[in-house]
Amino acid sequence: MLARQPVEPGVAGDVPAELPLADHDLERADVCHETKRYSVAMGVDKPQVILAAATTVFLRDGYHGASMDEITAVAGVSKPTVYRHYADKGVLFRAVVQAMMERLDRSFRDEALELDTDGEPFIPLCGLARRVLTGLLDPEVLRLRRLVIGEAGRFPELGQTYWRHGFEKGLGTLADGLRRMADRGRLDVADPHFAAGQFAGLVLWVPVHQALLCGPDAVADADIDRHVEAGVHAFLALHGR
Repeated sequence: MLARQPVEPGVAGDVPAELPLADHDLERADVCHETKRYSVAMGVDKPQVILAAATTVFLRDGYHGASMDEITAVAGVSKPTVYRHYADKGVLFRAVVQAMMERLDRSFRDEALELDTDGEPFIPLCGLARRVLTGLLDPEVLRLRRLVIGEAGRFPELGQTYWRHGFEKGLGTLADGLRRMADRGRLDVADPHFAAGQFAGLVLWVPVHQALLCGPDAVADADIDRHVEAGVHAFLALHGR
């Protein structure tokens, strides 16, 4: 028997009520004017669909150029639905930054918290550094960072959001890993958070800025290995035992 569900007015691509419930759980996407349109089916997590659409629009148009109308159209939902979950463009942008930075943090958090604290620190620190650097060289992460840098003069809260949810949070994860190594006597670290900043500067500064200015393809795998190994050697010269 076919189930009938109320359909939210004004939602682009709503599933007709006559379709079986199994079909309501599918997210449909189509391309319109070279923009990915996220048509929302019944039962799909609408905040996540809106977040995905907002990411597309912000990275394409910048913060100033993005509009809630365009995000609504790309998401394929009604405007009241967008505002029910995200009060304004600033709130939505902060959610985009937080989601992307949490994804990046997850990509190396486990490795930071499971560092081999019993052996020599060079190899595990190189593995951690490589994981962090690879994440920061992701094209989407680079585009977001360029966006924030470009808009931070006019909208300083954007830079503050990126700092809190991105760089500062990542330093905290690095500091946790370094603290564990210090507790096991593998590093001489009085201030793990400050040491995490040194670690990030030694390993990340040159390749990340090269990728920001020249594109991710400008940094070859051999360059990553060179920066990682040289940076870790320099860090251990400061904090090794």
